[in-house]
Amino acid sequence: MSIAKPTDKEFIEQRHILFNTPESAIFDLVKKAIGKTAETRQKIVSGFDNEVYNVQAGNSEFIVRLRHFGEVDFTQEAWAMEQCRKVGVPLAEVYLVDQVKLPEGNLEAMVMSKLSGRPVSTVEKDLSPEQLASILYQAGEILERIHSIKVGGFYRRHKDGSWDFPNWKKVMDSTIRDRSADCDAILKTGFSDEEFAMMIANLKRYRDDFPNQKPALCHGDYLLEHIFVDDQLKISGIIDFGMFEGDTPIHDFAYFAFEEPNNDLFQLQAGYGDKALFDDQFKTKLYLHKQALEMGHLAYQSLIGNAQGVSFIAAQLKKTLAELRKF
Repeated sequence: MSIAKPTDKEFIEQRHILFNTPESAIFDLVKKAIGKTAETRQKIVSGFDNEVYNVQAGNSEFIVRLRHFGEVDFTQEAWAMEQCRKVGVPLAEVYLVDQVKLPEGNLEAMVMSKLSGRPVSTVEKDLSPEQLASILYQAGEILERIHSIKVGGFYRRHKDGSWDFPNWKKVMDSTIRDRSADCDAILKTGFSDEEFAMMIANLKRYRDDFPNQKPALCHGDYLLEHIFVDDQLKISGIIDFGMFEGDTPIHDFAYFAFEEPNNDLFQLQAGYGDKALFDDQFKTKLYLHKQALEMGHLAYQSLIGNAQGVSFIAAQLKKTLAELRKF
């Protein structure tokens, strides 16, 4: 299961200081992709894995992304976007996936159109509850389209079309092994041996009590910062499929609940047409999945030394464990 990026703005800014591809290389990519001469570039300091620029070329703007970290290469991300485009998900157009040759090594690069509108995260504070509910309803409709894409396995897709794990048991066995190995990293963030034992027992329960989970395409990072709206607050596009994976559709709901704890998951569910997903076991599965995510994220943030990320995730995990004690 995927790893979250840091939540600490200062930590991200320090990370991006290390990302500095020469302007000439950026402009060459745009020229190759769309045949236009770039004039200016503006760095977008956001996210953890990619160096991103807004590039002006004539009267048009483009987005150039360079991958420094992350498990999903741009070729696979472009594949996921194309599958989503086929089912009506609004997306930027991918013009080019290529390699940039630098003295320190090659970087994978992607040139895309720039979506109209703004991320919901930048306008959220100015929205009324009714306006935000409307956006989340639309987001639920789009999420159902993404999940309508059935895939052949769990977690990462490979170039030959295969996936890391063929079934639910295999992916959960791997998750249990990986999270068990994170024991020391999690204990040092303030959890007891008893709490950690409960976490592992919950993962085994998730594997054994819900054995028939089927994989679908999941965005993997379905948050307000990746949902764009126009001036009429209609969704104009979804960005950043860099954490896409094959998983149960509950994955995107659990990730949203984890990263957007102040927003109402019900509104996202309201727009999601396939109500069969929200059966009487949905809440149990949601918290079990959320716990699995939080454990991996907490261990990772501890490893990279992001104190604010550790604090946020540890608090979330405490709440998740309290909820799971009720079931």
